Amino acid sequence: MNDNRLLDAVDALTKPTVDHVKQTADDGTYIRTVPVEHPALLQQLADAVVPSAGHDGGSKSASARERNVIDSDALWELTKIQAELRDWMRYNLAAFDRKDLPGSLRRWYVHANVSHPDTNPDWIEWVVRELRRWERIILNKLDRTVKQLETGHLCPLCKTAEWIDQDGARQPARLILSYRKDEDGRTSEERVVCQRCRTGWDSVAAIEELGEELTEYERMSA
Repeated sequence: MNDNRLLDAVDALTKPTVDHVKQTADDGTYIRTVPVEHPALLQQLADAVVPSAGHDGGSKSASARERNVIDSDALWELTKIQAELRDWMRYNLAAFDRKDLPGSLRRWYVHANVSHPDTNPDWIEWVVRELRRWERIILNKLDRTVKQLETGHLCPLCKTAEWIDQDGARQPARLILSYRKDEDGRTSEERVVCQRCRTGWDSVAAIEELGEELTEYERMSA
């Protein structure tokens, strides 16, 4: 299975990357360029599940509620990737480690090369597309201009307070608001999604209608 496209796709998800960042003085004078290493994309996705104070651009004034909420989208995508990669490695399951997805994917690649050197090109093409899809999902998820906070409300459709992840752990199920915030403080791309059933409300009008529905539901339940 000697296909450079597949190896490139694996590398994109499993190898650390280095950016060269220019440092300047307050007056804009160039000082130097320093290398900054970032973990592998799969590891960055795992790290994004519970954002830390440093993951939102370094603002110490950001509320703890906004910083520390479990990132349900990241957890959902991580769980799906873990499950899919585990299925790929079902014949070499001892090599799978859900806590080390970069290492697991590289071990899968090595094992696939040894066990299936003449794999169907159509299958390789599908795997490359799937790995590149993972890459796009993670890069989109790591966009630091996107903020997320928990609304505290149950979904009006599934009305379920918890969901069970693949490890059997109970995770909270609430409506999560996400939005993009630019350098001038303007917001856009507002979206509300249920942590359990994944139903989404993708426009301001839909979110306003959802708010009215939740208000009416709370009034009827009082």
